[in-house]
Amino acid sequence: WWDTLVEPANLWPHYQGFAQFLQGIDLAKTSPVSATVDSPFATVLARKTPDGAILWVRNNGYSQTLAQSRFLISRSTGETFAFVVPPLKNVNLILTGLPDGSYRIWWIETLTGNPISADTVEVIQGRLLLTIPILQQDWAAKLTR
Repeated sequence: WWDTLVEPANLWPHYQGFAQFLQGIDLAKTSPVSATVDSPFATVLARKTPDGAILWVRNNGYSQTLAQSRFLISRSTGETFAFVVPPLKNVNLILTGLPDGSYRIWWIETLTGNPISADTVEVIQGRLLLTIPILQQDWAAKLTR
């Protein structure tokens, strides 16, 4: 659909953050790694890299279906369209399958690629627990040893 939607509507700028996030990562050298969240209202995807991992976590309320529904309601009622996703608070994310040790984690805002925060975390017995204080839409992270 890139040729029938993305290119004609010039949606390429929406991929800028994603492209920045993946810069320097050879996806062919990644492999599955287990990642779970403790909220039924969030989703996480993760891949192991040669020196760490990449992950993406999303508030499930941030979806095209819900946005379209809200748009149609606003159109039929004459309201100004606004799609505000209720934030999730204190979502715990567990990543398993990485070698033990210290890692640097960089969280980024996925639309722009701008950094949100950076921290040092510890993988102990192959397990890393991260708490995401506020998840409005979606974030991505890189972990590096």
